[in-house]
Amino acid sequence: MRFRFGLFLILLLLPGVLYGQAKVATAGAQFLEIGVSARAVAMGESFISIADDASAVYYNPAGMTQIYEKEFMFSH
Repeated sequence: MRFRFGLFLILLLLPGVLYGQAKVATAGAQFLEIGVSARAVAMGESFISIADDASAVYYNPAGMTQIYEKEFMFSH
């Protein structure tokens, strides 16, 4: 009886331990991995040198000096 109970516990808990190691370092909310600006994502996230719109705050704060108009940006 003791052997069956021990075997039952192992078979019950083993899949949880094995499955728990399968998804290491994945984000819980995948939408947070989407880039801030559609323009920057289209350029392959290489937006640091020409950050001249409202998303400059995220990519290159020094790029805010190139903004000459009032701009608003909404993001997640």
